[in-house]
Amino acid sequence: MSVKAYLFDAEGADHQEELQDGLAGSISEKQLLWVNAADPSGEDLGQIASALNIKDDVLHRAMSSTRHPRIETVGSYVNMTVMAPL
Repeated sequence: MSVKAYLFDAEGADHQEELQDGLAGSISEKQLLWVNAADPSGEDLGQIASALNIKDDVLHRAMSSTRHPRIETVGSYVNMTVMAPL
């Protein structure tokens, strides 16, 4: 799988998190879930959408190809695209 999720917790230990259905509902205001998705498959995208309760149009926008870093907000979601050398 090319997708990894990390839960950062202001009041506890940070750790890698499994993407499971409904995960978004268990994240508190003092936590941040970071999802790395490098060249995800259709199955990976479905798992992300299910875990984070993201609508298809929002997910596809977040995963659209770009040659520049960007930050976008859609409702309560923040999409941050970063560029990294390989």
